[in-house]
Amino acid sequence: MSEKTLAAAYRQISRAYAEAARVLDGDVPGAERTDRRLAVMKRFDVPASQGLSREEASRAFKDNGYSPQSFGGWVRRGWIVRDGDRRFLTPRGRAWIAEQEAAS
Repeated sequence: MSEKTLAAAYRQISRAYAEAARVLDGDVPGAERTDRRLAVMKRFDVPASQGLSREEASRAFKDNGYSPQSFGGWVRRGWIVRDGDRRFLTPRGRAWIAEQEAAS
């Protein structure tokens, strides 16, 4: 085994140990994404009559690092619904928020 190959293997092992240490410290991979998703969904947690406009919905996604084009996927999952120009959480979306808050 060459020194370069051995050095690469040590770096890989070192990264694995660092990742394990982060998990033990509570930095669970994907947690940041869940936090961002929760923040977006809370922005839509309004009465239907006060639902977000297209611009407000787009800003909610952008502010939390999501593409506004991903809105359709959230609708397909049943988390958010659009009625005319208003967008708001469904009961399923509210249940997801409750599950996440109960887990924290």
